[in-house]
Amino acid sequence: MADKEQDLASLVAKIEQLEERQTITTKFLVRFKRQLNQLTDKLENLQRRVEPQQVVEPSLTNSPTPDEGISNTITNFSAEKFKVLRITQLLGLYGDMLLLEAYLAEDNSQEAPMTAQEFWRLYRNGQKDFTGINLAGADFGKNTTNDVNLSQANLSGAKLSGKWRGNNFSRANLSGANLCGVNLCGVNLHFANLKGADLSNADLSSAKLNEANLDDAYLHQAKLQFAELEKATLKKANLSKTDLTFASLREANLSEANLSQASLSETANLSMANLSGANLKAANLRTAKLMRTNLSHANLSQVNLIGTDLEGANLQEANLQQAFYSTTTIFPMGFDATQTGAYLIDPGVSLQNANLAGINLNTLNLSGINLQEANLAGADLRQVNLSGANLQAADLCRVNLSNANLTGADLQGANLSAADLSSANLSGANLQQAKLSAVNLYYTNLNGATLSEADLRGAKLERTNLEKANLKDAKLDGAMLNNANLNGAIMPDGTTQE
Repeated sequence: MADKEQDLASLVAKIEQLEERQTITTKFLVRFKRQLNQLTDKLENLQRRVEPQQVVEPSLTNSPTPDEGISNTITNFSAEKFKVLRITQLLGLYGDMLLLEAYLAEDNSQEAPMTAQEFWRLYRNGQKDFTGINLAGADFGKNTTNDVNLSQANLSGAKLSGKWRGNNFSRANLSGANLCGVNLCGVNLHFANLKGADLSNADLSSAKLNEANLDDAYLHQAKLQFAELEKATLKKANLSKTDLTFASLREANLSEANLSQASLSETANLSMANLSGANLKAANLRTAKLMRTNLSHANLSQVNLIGTDLEGANLQEANLQQAFYSTTTIFPMGFDATQTGAYLIDPGVSLQNANLAGINLNTLNLSGINLQEANLAGADLRQVNLSGANLQAADLCRVNLSNANLTGADLQGANLSAADLSSANLSGANLQQAKLSAVNLYYTNLNGATLSEADLRGAKLERTNLEKANLKDAKLDGAMLNNANLNGAIMPDGTTQE
């Protein structure tokens, strides 16, 4: 633990050094620009004295002598390159052409932004390269592009809609841009500035956002499946209900971000990420990778941690109330999950009265589990093995139990209204007095099940196997029984169906 603290302290020191260097560099560039501006008049006078057509072959081996003066190195450059060359010679900065060109590029960026109309005119005329263009505040309407290069472009405050998939926005400035609902599938946003941008409902699946700035960005319900967000910064970003399945957020900074109800399942990679103070309430982290992730002070209540790898993670002061995990979950060494208020989900365990609303437990083996009076409303229980489970009086309203195994399960008094039980196996199950109104029982096996006094009004029972089922006093008003198998079933009036 001491080594990790030392490494962290070293990292903080390095960051502080980089910030200090950046401050010094900024101050230097400000002074440097001031000096360059003072030389402008002298340079213009010098250029006017030069013959426009004069061409002198520059020496490839010898530097110009003081006596030869500046004129010996003149060549047929553009006005822009001429200016760079003159400043370089006057200041003796022969190896620093890039810095000077960056200065000039910064000057150009201050020019009036191009209108969206002019952009589309150029695009229709075949132009695809818009590197470094200033389109700040432009409204692109519903027009769309593909294969356009907008790297280093200034699109701050711009409004994009429609399809922009496959374009290059690397290092572009999109801070505060309106990208709500836009299709940016597969785009290159490496190093892009998206601070404060509205990306709600946007499609960023498979997008390259490595080291991008998404601080304070609004990404509510955005699609980020398979997206690359390694080392990206998303401080205080809103990612509620965002789909990040299979996404890579390795070493990303998500401190104080809102990830409530987000999907980070299917081996989403958050290893070494910073999620300190983040809100992950009810998020799906099933099978996600969170090795050495900082989750200190994070809200992990009601989070799905089944099969999640948290080896070496920092869970100091994290809230895990009503989170759920299994024996396949890997916690940090010495961490006791039983003391956190989290639920262990495994066969045979008792979770009576537990709040598991909206839980995703599909395909798990939960045979013999005790979920009496538990709240499972809206849960995803597809293909779950609940054979022999105790679900008496449980709230299973709107639950998805399609293809689930509920043989011999006790569902007496359970609320299954509007649930999907299509193709489920409930043979021998006890559904006495259960609420099954508007339930989907299409192709369901209820052979020998007890449904006496059950409420089946409006239920879909087409092709359902109700052979030898007990339906005495059941309510079947509006139920659809087309092609249902009722051989030997006890009907609501007490008669046995032949």
